[in-house]
Parts: sequence; C-alpha cells; structure tokens
Amino acid sequence: MEKFLGLTRGSLSTLGNGVANSGAAIKQTFTASAGDVVSFDWNFLTNEGTPNARNNDFAFFSLTGLTELADTTVSFVDSLSEFREETGYQTTSYTIATAGNYTLGFGVINSGDRKVQSGLLVDNVSSEPVPEPASMLGILAFGALGGKKLLKRRQEKQA
Repeated sequence: MEKFLGLTRGSLSTLGNGVANSGAAIKQTFTASAGDVVSFDWNFLTNEGTPNARNNDFAFFSLTGLTELADTTVSFVDSLSEFREETGYQTTSYTIATAGNYTLGFGVINSGDRKVQSGLLVDNVSSEPVPEPASMLGILAFGALGGKKLLKRRQEKQA
C-alpha cells in the first residue's frame, strides 16, 4: 500500500502503535495552484471495541505527507451501519503551498490483528481555487455599480 501511495516503506506503521497488517487505499492525482484548498468529509468506522490501543486500527490521508485522521484509541459513537462504532462525519481541509501535481490518497489500516475490520468513508472531495485579487476587485466594482444604480432609483422615486 505504501508503494501504491508513493509513501516511504514502513511509514504507515509509524502512525499506529503496531504493525500495519492489512488495509485498503485509493488515490487520485490532480494539478493545483498555490493557495488552492483541498477539502473532504470523512467518517472512520470500526468493529474494534473502542478505546482500543492494542489493536489500533486507523484511517489516514496522504497529500504532501502522511496524516492520521482517526484511530481506535479514543471512544466512538454507535454506528447505524454494518460497523459497530464510528467517529461520525468530520471535515478536513488543506491549503496547497506551491503549484504542481499532487496525489491525494485515503486509506484505512488494520493494526494488531487481522480479524476485526475497520473502514473509511470519504465524501465531498474538492479542490477550490482561491479567487485572484483582480477577480475580487471586479466583483466589488460590479457590486458598487449596482448599489449606485439602486440608490439613484430610490432617489428618483422620492423626488
């Protein structure tokens, strides 16, 4: 999985407190500009009893590095899915520092055992450009012009 995501060998085992036994991952390569904001919603689900530091399953994302989203060392809420517990949906955002090609990866790792599974749901993945200052000036100028016309109409009606 580390090779698939372009990560350093052994890096996934550094996130949990055990060996990354098995898991699953997806990835997508995209082009971004400096200042673009990548955001996504996620929900980590597990059948491990939480909190559970011994069999520390975890979910992560990779973009310019490796970031843990959640693990089984904290208490979760009951899940209405086929999994026993979940974190509930949360939103994560990341601002791109420099323009270039990036690979966004998501994964879930089973650590400590191979019997009890965990999963990761990912939704609403987007990369939004930050409006350029020239665009913002155009929008402000258009708004000011519209406001001036509206004010002129009101003055004409009152006269």
